[in-house]
Amino acid sequence: MLHIVFGESAGGALRLALRQAGRDDEVLSFDDDLSFGPIDPPNPIVRAAWARTELYFPDATTATLADSLDRFWQRARSVKKRVVWFSRRTASEHCGFLELVSQMGRRSYAVVDAGAVIFYPTKK
Repeated sequence: MLHIVFGESAGGALRLALRQAGRDDEVLSFDDDLSFGPIDPPNPIVRAAWARTELYFPDATTATLADSLDRFWQRARSVKKRVVWFSRRTASEHCGFLELVSQMGRRSYAVVDAGAVIFYPTKK
């Protein structure tokens, strides 16, 4: 089972939760933030150049991110059983999810929208 999340923080949180549940499933994290800048095409190098010019962001190591994203898409497409975790209430996760839908074509996956999950307090 491959769990797909959007952002390093979400990846760490899900890895911890799975480990606490006694599972050793793989977690794959999409680490590009598509919630701002040019996203068509979703090229991190173009977006980093835009952020430097328009937002005065410092130079970032985008070549490493581009390689990381290539590996992300190769892995995401190579597995048969996938669960995608995201929240429609978080712009970067929602944008990442929409890109995943675009990239996956007819490949199947289960979806957990954590923004729609209701948490009930446990009784002590």
